[in-house]
Amino acid sequence: MDFTVCPSRKDDEKELRALWSAVFGDGDDFLNPFFSMMYSSGGALTARVDGKLAASVYPLDVGRIMTKDGEYPCTMIYALGTLPEYRKQGLASALMRECSGITVLRPATEKLFDFYSALGYEPLFYCGDATFTSDMICSDGDVRAERIGFSDYGAMRERLLDGCLHIRYNDRALRFEEHLCSGGGMFALSGGVSGVCAVERYLNTAYVKELILQGGAVEDAMPAIKKAVPADKYRVRSLPDGGGTPFAMARGLHGAERGWYGFAFD
Repeated sequence: MDFTVCPSRKDDEKELRALWSAVFGDGDDFLNPFFSMMYSSGGALTARVDGKLAASVYPLDVGRIMTKDGEYPCTMIYALGTLPEYRKQGLASALMRECSGITVLRPATEKLFDFYSALGYEPLFYCGDATFTSDMICSDGDVRAERIGFSDYGAMRERLLDGCLHIRYNDRALRFEEHLCSGGGMFALSGGVSGVCAVERYLNTAYVKELILQGGAVEDAMPAIKKAVPADKYRVRSLPDGGGTPFAMARGLHGAERGWYGFAFD
């Protein structure tokens, strides 16, 4: 199949949104903030077949990758998608080959780890994953959760992650994640532990997108999170103390130690 790969054009947004909805199922409640906060003209790579948009990907400038050897520009590869009728024709791989420099991504499914490995990515970011029901979490505890803005959150996050391979998110990325934390928010944790967490509440489930603690365990923080964001169930991604499961991948960081990814904008 013949196709052309090029950056998105000024008048492509309508087509880009239609492809995104067809592939991922998102509606305007997600697409409107994404395109207003994270996208600008030319900010996507597109593949066209006979002039029709068939696949796209968004290389996002999210900040810098912090390593023990220094810090480097970091691009997050986001929302790689191909319309069903054009899949298995090499379009997605062609788009990925156009992404240069240090790039990171979160595979949407476990099976996609193999796909990205073939393109030179390696699992570098690990996380702890736990689920709690409300009745598993005690109501009392010494830890307190205080709602904070994205700028303060980013500063606290950097202090907690000092010395750990991680992405230092820029203000644009932090602001977008703050928007995604609907029904919840960004919180500073104190009293017995020091930490931060970002929480989204959807229906009766609270999704803790990121929990970074210093001086305590996940269970120590849960009473404060429960008080700040009441829910029936809690899905928690946390910075692991060793171990953990593969969460995200990187290309261009050969020989780097394991690190923490954080926000996947999901």
